Amino acid sequence: LTYARYSNSSAVAATELADVELADLVEDALQGLRPLLADREFDLVIDVPPDLPQICVDRPAMIQALENIVDNAIKYSTTEKHLAVTGTATARNVTLTIRDRGTGIARKDLSRVFERFYRGGNVMSSGSGLGLPIAKRIVELHGGRIWVESRRGAGAIFSFTLPIAIERQAGKA
Repeated sequence: LTYARYSNSSAVAATELADVELADLVEDALQGLRPLLADREFDLVIDVPPDLPQICVDRPAMIQALENIVDNAIKYSTTEKHLAVTGTATARNVTLTIRDRGTGIARKDLSRVFERFYRGGNVMSSGSGLGLPIAKRIVELHGGRIWVESRRGAGAIFSFTLPIAIERQAGKA
């Protein structure tokens, strides 16, 4: 149902956009996952400066996108449980990068991880194959772009960009 909600054109009209700080958004997304990260003894490093430009997003939707990406990092972790979340900015965009040291993604699967129901060859846990497609839909509905870099055994790096709030508002005018 969540995937369907973000799949139609009315999803954009139904969103409640507000200017938010990226650091606050990351903190809110990680809030519910912190007990699991602590229980599994993750080394969590957050480097999202509070002075980055604001982004104009539907906060609950973006939190869900982040939770989906971090959830995958948890599911596909190995004995080296490390998660790094980094935020940067350019004149027009902010970029959030989520880096793990998990099982990684095979080259043949990289181009398909954002497809509905696709589950790669290294599937180790249950799931529907919708988490990353939902994250992609949400990021794209906000005028952003999402991508992944990985190789088998070397973890994954998920990154996405979003326009800064001024850019989004200028685009509406």
